[in-house]
Amino acid sequence: MGGGGAIGGAHQGLREKPARTLRDDGQRSVADDKVLDATPTPEQVVAPTDVYRVPEPAGDYPSELVAIVSGFSWDVEDALAVAWCEMGGKWEPRALGGYGERGVFQLHPIHAWRWSDYWEGSMIPSRNAEMAYSLFLSLGSMWSPTWSCATLLGIR
Repeated sequence: MGGGGAIGGAHQGLREKPARTLRDDGQRSVADDKVLDATPTPEQVVAPTDVYRVPEPAGDYPSELVAIVSGFSWDVEDALAVAWCEMGGKWEPRALGGYGERGVFQLHPIHAWRWSDYWEGSMIPSRNAEMAYSLFLSLGSMWSPTWSCATLLGIR
């Protein structure tokens, strides 16, 4: 373990607690040697927004995005916020994520079985939104936890 990071140095701020061992007679006892309790203190806990800042549009969302997202019976403002965040805070309808996520709503390949045209269609913005909407409905009209941006934005 190196220094730095959210917790600081290798063992900085960690509390020591006694190790529990069994005596010869099978009863629990507290050993004299100490082990580190890796539970961080409240000051050491890093909130998700400290790790990743959710991008906000500079002005209005792009009209192409608004047109695509507005064609479905979901909360349009939530859908816009999720799509914008998933694309990294810019109009990038053919975005490819680090784990193969594709398009406006960064649909993960794990969902490819749901649509016969996933590999082609997920890169067409309007089709990507249709796929996202059908996934959204199949999840009980819930964004989170499937879309990580929804979780970061506090959208369920």
